[in-house]
Amino acid sequence: MNDTKEILARLQHWVFVEQQWTKAEFARRTGIAPQNVNKYLSGELNIENLYMALQDAGCDIHWLKTGEQPTPDAEMVKILKDAGIDTPEKLKDFLKVESVVEDITAIAAKLASYKRRKPRR
Repeated sequence: MNDTKEILARLQHWVFVEQQWTKAEFARRTGIAPQNVNKYLSGELNIENLYMALQDAGCDIHWLKTGEQPTPDAEMVKILKDAGIDTPEKLKDFLKVESVVEDITAIAAKLASYKRRKPRR
């Protein structure tokens, strides 16, 4: 199988198996004309023209091109992006680093106080 056929096979798997989209949903999510769906899926139209739209729809383009499994980092970026966290500032607000540190400090203090108590007999 040549590279283009492998890429198209992965694309079809991603669209129809992983995402469980119909051709109409695929067209809607990528912004392509419905009449062009079969042309892209068959390789009649260059799939590289869709890479940005596919990435925006959540497809790992590196995997699409190479078949290599997505990295955990890529998965995490997708999860965060899907949650609307697409900037470092939004991530910091989401994590609320200061309150997390306070929570961990409080838990550590409570655990330390339990360790200092004498066991009951």
